[in-house]
Amino acid sequence: MKLSIIVPTYNSEKYLRQTIASILALKEILDCEVIVVDDGSTDGTRQILDQYSGPAYFRVFTNAHVGVSVARNFGLAQAVGDYVTFVDSDDLIDPKVYQTLMTSARHANEPDIVACSASVNTENVQRLICSEQDKNKLLLSNLYISSDEFTAEEYLSGPVSKLYKRTLLVEHKILFPVGVDNGEDLIFNCYAIMHSHQILIIHGSAYFYRHNLTSLMCQTDLAMQAKNDRFLDEIKQVLLQSRLLKRSDYLAYWSVRLALTNIVRLYWRNPKRYLADFQATVVSLRVNLRHDTVGKLTRRNLNSRQLLMINLLRRMPTSVSMKLVRIACRIKHTQTRRQQLRSL
Repeated sequence: MKLSIIVPTYNSEKYLRQTIASILALKEILDCEVIVVDDGSTDGTRQILDQYSGPAYFRVFTNAHVGVSVARNFGLAQAVGDYVTFVDSDDLIDPKVYQTLMTSARHANEPDIVACSASVNTENVQRLICSEQDKNKLLLSNLYISSDEFTAEEYLSGPVSKLYKRTLLVEHKILFPVGVDNGEDLIFNCYAIMHSHQILIIHGSAYFYRHNLTSLMCQTDLAMQAKNDRFLDEIKQVLLQSRLLKRSDYLAYWSVRLALTNIVRLYWRNPKRYLADFQATVVSLRVNLRHDTVGKLTRRNLNSRQLLMINLLRRMPTSVSMKLVRIACRIKHTQTRRQQLRSL
């Protein structure tokens, strides 16, 4: 079996050589091709890639700067492997674990998805999922919702540390949604799970993230609210096409999650500009949390800091809660930046 490794890049010169080195180490022990799609880099990324291009197994393509979803989708269109995996251009992989994933896929009669997770429950180690009921529970895990079978983070929502059968993606036209800059990975995985027949879950770590201060997760985007609205629309479409029960409750739960995201990543930075948005978000959050099921979902699946924020927003007057949120977010932001700088 052959593996296609798709690597989207954008201004990645700082870590790109290390990323490629970890991928080429896999090439030495496994039949694979590397497809790098440069999303219009303006630094030295292209010059670095030129040093590796040449062998038939290492192909480099250049697009205009249109986003990671387009880059990944373009890479998928070029892939010829039996399985496809994705690696971000500032991260590292463990070649031996990826070799194990491919070997496990062969021994399990080539399931549609092979996923590796360090968060997997002990009883789920090396588990083959075939039933519709278990697939639905795995779908909930991808949506950060715990069930009696899987924890909220057991099936990670990113496309990394996973092998996807290429024919599954092609036949069902499963692509990364264009125009969704946060959460496109989760949406992609939802459709992959929903259309799959067999999914193999393996305990372990195959992938190593870097804390990149230039990544989207470390930046404030003034268009974030509109992007989160688009993301929520995509989640709604996923739920409508799924066979899950309580779909309206799950949608309300995600409305609460994204409301918190807008508050802690955007509103607190400019309270005057976003006062009306803050007030409307708090009202929406309070309405959604009136439903007992939504309240249970948040208490079970959000962390203690998020729950503290929710309680503050629900019980304090808006003027007071906004001041307290701003103080809390400043402290958290400062702590996060210090941690990231120390890890460099």
